[in-house]
Amino acid sequence: MKLSSNTDFFQMKGTEAHIQMPDQSSLSAKQKVDSVSKRQSSAGIIVLMKQTIDILEKCGFRKLSARVKQIQNDLNRERFVISVVGEFNHGKSTFLNHLLDNAAMLPVADLPTTAVLTRIRYANQPKMAVFDEKGARKAMLDIHEDSWRGLVANNFGKEDPKGSVIVGIPNSWLGKYNIEIVDCPGAGDLSEERARVIGDVLNRTDGAVIALNATAALSNSEKIFIKNRILSRKTPFTLIIVNKLDLVKKDERNKIIKYIKDVLALNKMNIPVYIPYDIEMPDDTYDSIIGMDKVMTAIVGWIHTPERQHLIDNWAKGRISEIVNTAIETLSEQEKLLKLDDKKRLEIIESKKQALGKLELEWNDLALKLQSKSNDCYARFLEKAEEYSFEIVERLQYEASHAGSPEKWWKEDYPYRLKVELANMSVALENVISRIISNDVKWFNDIMNQKFRSVIQVGSIYITDKDEYRAQKSQRDLEFEDLSKKQNYARIGTVALSLALAPAFGLLATMGVGTAGTLITSSLFKKKIEEQRTLVKEAIAKDVPAIVMQATANSEKRIQSLYDNMLDDSNKKKQAWLETQSAAIEGTNSSQVQSQLDSIAANKTQLTEIINKIQ
Repeated sequence: MKLSSNTDFFQMKGTEAHIQMPDQSSLSAKQKVDSVSKRQSSAGIIVLMKQTIDILEKCGFRKLSARVKQIQNDLNRERFVISVVGEFNHGKSTFLNHLLDNAAMLPVADLPTTAVLTRIRYANQPKMAVFDEKGARKAMLDIHEDSWRGLVANNFGKEDPKGSVIVGIPNSWLGKYNIEIVDCPGAGDLSEERARVIGDVLNRTDGAVIALNATAALSNSEKIFIKNRILSRKTPFTLIIVNKLDLVKKDERNKIIKYIKDVLALNKMNIPVYIPYDIEMPDDTYDSIIGMDKVMTAIVGWIHTPERQHLIDNWAKGRISEIVNTAIETLSEQEKLLKLDDKKRLEIIESKKQALGKLELEWNDLALKLQSKSNDCYARFLEKAEEYSFEIVERLQYEASHAGSPEKWWKEDYPYRLKVELANMSVALENVISRIISNDVKWFNDIMNQKFRSVIQVGSIYITDKDEYRAQKSQRDLEFEDLSKKQNYARIGTVALSLALAPAFGLLATMGVGTAGTLITSSLFKKKIEEQRTLVKEAIAKDVPAIVMQATANSEKRIQSLYDNMLDDSNKKKQAWLETQSAAIEGTNSSQVQSQLDSIAANKTQLTEIINKIQ
């Protein structure tokens, strides 16, 4: 099938853009879409969702019903969606370019490049379409390096582009297994917008390919990302690819892979590891996981695995259970109101309406208080960072003041001692800030539970990264006089003078001059060493605060991001609670009380049966 026009090439369906897929006749027998790759919802889940939607519609809970329909749509989609995630500069786009023979021409660079969500699918002819954040198509482009201009990340204060890109390429592997690959923005550049985009994608993905950089594999932030963003979402399938292994010395490459596997095992992360590029290793220990073909085989294995449907069904059941429990709670509120006498019921209904309006105002006040706590937390962070910085300066200056050779201490001991002190500082700061945030979360959850019968969940708190602190280095170059060389010259001069005076004054006179010359020279060198110690101490006083400022540069955004996530999560739960409460109030009809009670009881029974089936 040829593309009849740019208009036909891309279609919009709901909030997701869809490439028009080719007829099966356009693919060879080998390339035909394998029917096994299609997601087949189990009969039990299909019936369960239909029953849930029917009951929720009957109860008037249209928004809850719409959420179940979204799950239904996710289960019924034909494409097998794989997300490629990881921190920026970890080779995600480079990996995809190799995987797909550079057909998509994804941009690559040392700085974060992938800003907009990029979906790559099969199409007869290579094309790419650009959509704005509302899903409206802005442009149809040929696939070319110039077509990516304006779609990459801005890393110097400018606002990133919004929206998404869909790339269609005639790749037989994508076509055969009906695979869609999503190139996600970098997860480690602290952009909150990019982080939210990644979270939305991972909520609806079948499998995740996690890219690691071999030169700094499995940092603290990466472990937290895998736990909180992937494993906690119960993503059905995952694997890790180790990129940039060529930047590691050959005899160290096995150690890197072993380290990654050991850390995964220690953290109980059952995720297979692959090396996507053919690279020379010290021995054949890891031959079974080297090569792009191994990665592709693993992905195809996901599609065909018998466990696939079980994992997907469990994922769907969890989401349905949450929705049904919300509906049961709302029906119970309606039931309580209906069981009161008419006058009392109307009074309560009116008071509840007023209370809902008041809660909206209280919510705005709560949001301001949370923002204030975020500012207080960061102020406390800066205060402690300054305190620790002063203590580090004191300790290092003390060591420098006792150094026999200030130059040697500065060049050899100082870098190591600085690294140790900064690593200890990061741990101390993390402990202090974690306690503050934990207290704020408890305070916030107490209010949420009291007013909205809900709480927020906060994953692992991550404000400082020991690896990030340890990586800091001094930016100061000090110049030292070569005192040892001058001291040798002075001694040689003293000996020469002694020999010259020996015939005239005798041995005793010679010894006196030599000794006196040595004493004078030692005094001078002690003074010079003390001057060098002072130079080093002055450098420490300026160097440490500057390094600490650089090490803590990202902390304000991390703290703000964490509090913003708390507010965003609670806002969603608050809105859902307000909607159900409003439905409970509006659904309370003073006439026909008994029939409404009977209807509510029947609906609750049916919803409870659904919960029992899920469990």
